[in-house]
Amino acid sequence: MNVRTVLDRPTYFGMDDDSAHLSEWTYDELMSPDQDELLSETLRRSVARPTRAYLEAEKAFRQKGREQRLYVYLGELRDSKRIDGYTAIIARRVWRELRRATADTIRVPNASAGGEGQVLYTWNEREHHLELEIFPDGRTEFFYRNRRTGKLWDHDQLEGAPIPTDVVEKAALFPHA
Repeated sequence: MNVRTVLDRPTYFGMDDDSAHLSEWTYDELMSPDQDELLSETLRRSVARPTRAYLEAEKAFRQKGREQRLYVYLGELRDSKRIDGYTAIIARRVWRELRRATADTIRVPNASAGGEGQVLYTWNEREHHLELEIFPDGRTEFFYRNRRTGKLWDHDQLEGAPIPTDVVEKAALFPHA
């Protein structure tokens, strides 16, 4: 399948719940087929009993690959005029700030474009759901829902403001695999 065919599909970036593979209707075709899995399997076969350091390095490699695909996707949204260039910059910057605030422990989000030029990041883990909506004017809105208890929480701020502790606590519920 060529890149043009992929870009004609619904524009959505995301991972399956197990975060090991891109879901079938995302940008997995932009990368060589099962690139992460192939490399991981090759490396795993060369190590009889993987060490903790090896497993941590493999996890970091996968997280970095997902992050690169997120950046590619944001560029595609910008190029297709679904979001403007400023919103793409803000979305990248907010992701980096959130990643830093969580000491690089948060999983790369699923991402999509909203109808008003905003970017929506989402995370799901069992009963937990977190959203981060990034608007073209620099506003950001966090929303959390616990599906089991029904507990709701939200927080609004401007891009560039420090990530508050309560946001970091919610983000800690979504570690990368």
